Amino acid sequence: MLRRILVPMESTLAGEARLDVAISLARRHGAALTLLQVLGRGVEIGCNIDALLAAENAAQALRDRIEREGVRAEWRSSPRVADVGRIYAKQADLTILGRLDAQAMPDVPPESVVLTSGRPILVLPGEGPFATIGTRVVIAWDGSREASRAVRDALPLMAAARSVTALSVNLSEAGQDCPLAGC
Repeated sequence: MLRRILVPMESTLAGEARLDVAISLARRHGAALTLLQVLGRGVEIGCNIDALLAAENAAQALRDRIEREGVRAEWRSSPRVADVGRIYAKQADLTILGRLDAQAMPDVPPESVVLTSGRPILVLPGEGPFATIGTRVVIAWDGSREASRAVRDALPLMAAARSVTALSVNLSEAGQDCPLAGC
C-alpha cells in the first residue's frame, strides 16, 4: 500500500508532469503527498532570504493547487539535495523523480536517491504527458535480496498492471539460470 509519496518540486514543465503523476497515484492509492522544495543545489544556503521567500511563494501556489485537487499533502523544504535520499525518501513509500538526459539536468539526481534511500523510486522521462503509470511493468531480476525487496516494494504499483514481465540476464559462466521461483 502506498501511504506517502515524495515529490521533490521543480519549477519546470517536467516538474509539473511529475506532480500530475503524483496526484494521480495519490488519488488511486489514497496516499498523501510530501512536496519537497530543495533550496540549494549541493550547497547549504543558510538564511538566504530571497531563496526562502521564493520557496514560500512557490509553496503557497502549490498549496492552492493541491487544495483544488483534493489530495492530502504536506510541504517541506531542505537546504541540500543530499537530504532528499538521506532523509526524506527514507520516509516515503515512493519517490517520484526526473531522469538525467541530454536536454536537462534534474534538480535531484535519481542515482543519488536510489543509493542513499533504499526505497522505491519512480523515475519519469521528460515532460510527459503520462496518461498511464504502471500498466506495463518490467522487473529486472537477478535473484538477489535487493531484487526481491524491489519487487516487494513495487507490489502496490504492479497490482493494477495489465502485464508484468520479469527480465533475467544470465551472466554466469556456468550458464545456470535463476528463475523467479526457487532462487
